[in-house]
Amino acid sequence: MRILRPLLVPLLLGALVAVLGLGGLELKALDELFALRNSVPAWRPALDDRILIVAVDEPCFQRIGKPFILWQPELAAGIRELFESGATGVGFDFILRPELAGLAEDDPVRRSLQEGELQLAQVVLQHPVVLIQYRNERSSDVLHFAAESRGNVGTASFPLDSDGVVRRLQPPGSFPARLAALVGGTNPGETELTINFPGGPNTFPALSFATVLEAAGQHKPMPEVKGKLCLLVPKADSFLDTSTTPFGLLTGGEMHAAALNTLLTGKSVQRAPAFLGWLLPLAAAVGSGLLSFRLRPLRAALALLAGLLLTWLVALLLFAGARLWIPLAGPCVAALLGFAAGYLERYLSVERAQKRLRSLFGRFVSPQVMREILSRPQSLAMGGSRKRITLLFSDLNNFTPTCERLPPEEVIGMLNRYFNEMVPIIFRHGGTIKQFVGDEIMVIFGAPEPQEDHAARAVQAGLEMVERLEAMAREGGEGFYQVKIGIHTGEAVVGNVGTEQRSEYAAVGDDVNLAARIEGRAKELGVALLASEDTRAEAAAHLPGHLEWVSMGPQRFKGKTEEVTVYQIRRTGGPG
Repeated sequence: MRILRPLLVPLLLGALVAVLGLGGLELKALDELFALRNSVPAWRPALDDRILIVAVDEPCFQRIGKPFILWQPELAAGIRELFESGATGVGFDFILRPELAGLAEDDPVRRSLQEGELQLAQVVLQHPVVLIQYRNERSSDVLHFAAESRGNVGTASFPLDSDGVVRRLQPPGSFPARLAALVGGTNPGETELTINFPGGPNTFPALSFATVLEAAGQHKPMPEVKGKLCLLVPKADSFLDTSTTPFGLLTGGEMHAAALNTLLTGKSVQRAPAFLGWLLPLAAAVGSGLLSFRLRPLRAALALLAGLLLTWLVALLLFAGARLWIPLAGPCVAALLGFAAGYLERYLSVERAQKRLRSLFGRFVSPQVMREILSRPQSLAMGGSRKRITLLFSDLNNFTPTCERLPPEEVIGMLNRYFNEMVPIIFRHGGTIKQFVGDEIMVIFGAPEPQEDHAARAVQAGLEMVERLEAMAREGGEGFYQVKIGIHTGEAVVGNVGTEQRSEYAAVGDDVNLAARIEGRAKELGVALLASEDTRAEAAAHLPGHLEWVSMGPQRFKGKTEEVTVYQIRRTGGPG
C-alpha cells in the first residue's frame, strides 16, 4: 500500500480527465496539429487536381451591373460555357428563389425572372449540375426538381463543433458527396468524417466567374476548365458566406472544396481508438506523478517537459503521416495534474520524514543543534571554532546511595522524571545539551547559535532548575530533588569531533574543565548553584536586579595556577 500511495491521487486525476474528456481542448489540439503539419510543406496533403473554384466575386457585379436575383440568364450562360470548355460537373452553391408574389402577370421583372429561371433550369436538366440545399431552404421548385430528377441535389452537411468551428462532414447526401459521385467518387460509407483541411484561404485554384462570362461572350473555350469539377460559389463580401475552420475564416466554397478534396482523395482524418482516450490520460497522470515523486523538482520538471514535447512530436508525426488524430489535451492536462499531485505527495512525504527525524533527533540533541544540522548540513563536517561560551554542569546529590537502595526500574523512572523536568527548562533558555552522563547534564550556552546574553541565560536556567526541584520535593513522592550546578564563562573550541562514521557536537578547552570542577565544588560548599567571577561579570547586565551574588571566596582548582572567585546565586524576591 505504501508503494501505491504516491500513485493513487495521480491515478484518480487521470481517470477524472478521461471521464471529462476535455472535448473543447482536444478540438483546439487538433487545430494546432493542422497548423503544425502545414508549416512543413512536405507534410501538406495533396490537392486533387480536378477541383476548381469558380468565384462570384466583385468583378462579376461590376461586369453584370444588376442585382444578383436577376443574374439567372448570365448564370445559365456561364455554366453552359464551363461544360463547353470540358468541365465534368458544376456545384451550384447558391439558393435562387425569386419572390414573384406581388408582381403583376405582365410585369417585365416577373417575365424576366421566369425566363431566366427556365434558362437556368434547362442547363441543370441538360448537364451534371449539383444544387445545394439547406435544412429549411432550397432553390425554387423549377430549379430544385430539375436537379432532383437527375439526383443532383446535395445538402450542406457541416455540423458545428461545440466551439462553433466546422471540422466535420456528414457525407450521405451531402453537396460535396454528390459532386464526388459525378466523377466516380465512392461513398465513404461513413455517417460522419473529419475533414482533412489542406490549408487556409486561397489554397485551391480559383477562377473568377467574370472570366467565364467573358469567354462565353467571345465563344472562346477555357483549357483550364477541362476535366474539372467546378464549384460555382459566392465570394463577394455582400454574400457574407464564411465559416470558422481550423484555419480561421473560410468561404463556403473553400469549405466545400476541402470536403470534396477529402472525399476524392479518400484521406480523411482518422480518430484514434476510443480506449486511448482513457489509457493515455491515465498513463500520463501516473507517469508524471512518479516523475515528480521520485526525482528532484528540476529534473522532474525537465523530464515532464521532454515527455510533453515527445508526446506532441509523436502525435504530429502520426497526424502528418497517417492522418491519425490521437488525444493530446487529455494526456497533457492529466500529466500536469499528476505532476502536481506527485510533487505534493513528495513534499508531504518529506515533511513527514523531517517531522519524524526532528522528533527522533530531538531526543538526542538540543533544538539549536538540530536546527543547525537541518539548515546547514555542512556543519556536520569535522572541526571546530573558538568561541566565548557559558557552560553549565548539573549533577544529582546522593545518586549512588539511592541506586543501591532502590530497584533499578524505580531508579530509571525517577531519573526520567528528573530529566523530563530539567530538559524543557534548559531548552526554554536556549541551552544546548551536550550530553547526559548518568545523572550528569552538560549544557552549552552561546553555541552553536550565537547568544549575546549566554551567561545570563545559563544563570536563569540554573536558578529555575533548582526552584523546580524544590517545588517537586514539596509535592512529595520518591525522586531526585537535590542537585549541584556549576556555571562558568570562558573560551572553548566548539564543533564536531569524532570520525566520519560517528561524531558528536563537543566543547573542548580548559574553561570547560573548570566549569565541571566548579560544579563539584558546589557540593563541598553546601550550595545548589555556584558560578564563576567571569559568569557574574558577563551576566550582570542582562539579569534582573533581585538576584543576590554571594561570594564564596577565592577557590583553587586543579589545573589553574590562579585562584578563581566563585559565587552562590539566589533570589532576593520572586522568580524573574
